[in-house]
Formats: sequence, structure tokens, C-alpha cells
Amino acid sequence: MKEAMLAIIGSTLIDQTQLDKIKTIYKIMDSSGDGKIGSEELAHGFREILGEELTEEELKIIMENVD
Repeated sequence: MKEAMLAIIGSTLIDQTQLDKIKTIYKIMDSSGDGKIGSEELAHGFREILGEELTEEELKIIMENVD
């Protein structure tokens, strides 16, 4: 997932500040510290960082598209 996220980020034009913010959010969401974000970590991150509750279907769609 990390590689997919970096590829998506790399394919768009963003500045270093934006990239640093994305990396910080990624580290927060990767609570296990293994360099990967699982569906539980993703759901927790959306809830804690963005204040959004993802449905199981939304989680499934996201994970299928980035894994």
C-alpha cells in the first residue's frame, strides 16, 4: 500500500510541504509501524484524523484499489 500511495502522490504535482503532511498522516495511520496500512488502521485513521466513519464496503473498495 505504501508504494501505491507514493506512486499516486508522485504522479501529481505537489510541493514538499504537502508531501511532508502526507507522510506524517501515513505514519500516524500506520499504528503498527510495519510500513503498511491495513483496513483497521485505515478505518481508525479516517475516524481520528478526518472525523469520518467508513463503511465496510468503502473500506473494501479502498483496499482493493490500492493493494
